[in-house]
Amino acid sequence: MDAGAQQFPPTLVHADLLLTMLDDVTGAEGVWSESEMSDLWQHQMQAKLVDDLGSGDPVGGVIVARLGESVAPSIHTFIELFQHNSPPAELLRRVKDFAKHEAMGSSASLPRSISSGLYHTAILVAKVRSDASVSMLPDAKLTDAVRWLISRMWVDESMRSTLITLLAQLSSGSGEAEQASFKDGLDTTF
Repeated sequence: MDAGAQQFPPTLVHADLLLTMLDDVTGAEGVWSESEMSDLWQHQMQAKLVDDLGSGDPVGGVIVARLGESVAPSIHTFIELFQHNSPPAELLRRVKDFAKHEAMGSSASLPRSISSGLYHTAILVAKVRSDASVSMLPDAKLTDAVRWLISRMWVDESMRSTLITLLAQLSSGSGEAEQASFKDGLDTTF
């Protein structure tokens, strides 16, 4: 090490690094690489719903498990829920609430971008596939948020395709002009 180089006490260097890492958990951008975000997204898609939605609440875990078993095929993971043709609206509401807590909470375990993706996906799937409103978020804001999610490089092709299909179905109920506007505004080259 250069004798003239300024040295910082290790505690300050470590504290700054820790704060930088924690910033992303609370929403700062740029801490996670695209590859890491992709790994986190994939991990979350494969995560058991009962583990995240029933964590710390045995009764909630039983409810989540029963909701997942109440449909055919049964639902155990986030990806199974989001790609199911007729998912239980209550299960989607629980995912939305979980994701909102993760995005807003001080003890979040997921990057805010991932939580936001889960939140908006749950709302969209509930509207389109369960014909249920689990949020008061206007369709225009939901569409913007899901378009943002679709544009993230860390979202896998299977989920991206599902989101594009769901957005087209959401907009199809709003008239031809809005549907054409939606298709014109969606960049599907990633």
